[in-house]
Amino acid sequence: MWQPDLINAIAEGTVDVAITCGLLSEPPGVIGEVFCAETFMVALRTTHRFATRDSVSFADLAHDRLGFPNESLFPAWASAQRQALTNTAIAPPTVELTRATSVPSDGLSNPPSTGF
Repeated sequence: MWQPDLINAIAEGTVDVAITCGLLSEPPGVIGEVFCAETFMVALRTTHRFATRDSVSFADLAHDRLGFPNESLFPAWASAQRQALTNTAIAPPTVELTRATSVPSDGLSNPPSTGF
């Protein structure tokens, strides 16, 4: 169920409880509470300049191309990533990942978009 449908189902009483990732709008009669937080993980090539670090911050990644989930396929995950980037005030170039996306080994054939 997509997030807008999920919120409507709660408001209408079709479901009593919903668990999703990302913050949701709260229409009248619906409240949301963050009761756990997903840990974000960064995946890097072994040759990436940050690969030997023990940790990497969002700010460190401000200029690296970010693979971004297709919003129509993964709306909650796309929303959670967008919220994390907004909260950290970074807007790295992004490449939308779809089932048809194929990133060659050089990683350069898909031109990055800017923003979200």
